[in-house]
Amino acid sequence: MKLPDSRRQYGFDNLDFDSDDRRGGMFDGRCMITMALPEYDVIRVRTGQYVPGEARLWEVEFPYTE
Repeated sequence: MKLPDSRRQYGFDNLDFDSDDRRGGMFDGRCMITMALPEYDVIRVRTGQYVPGEARLWEVEFPYTE
């Protein structure tokens, strides 16, 4: 399955953690949130923390590997 029509022009989908299907908590002293991935193939995940109007505090990317 490919990206939704509304996201194809950007070449990526933005899946914010504001979703109702998220789960989170403290794990090993760290805050962690999990959420279901979309039904289409995911080749890379980029995540981080952004403070609106300020800056991106941190960012990390996980490339797809088999």
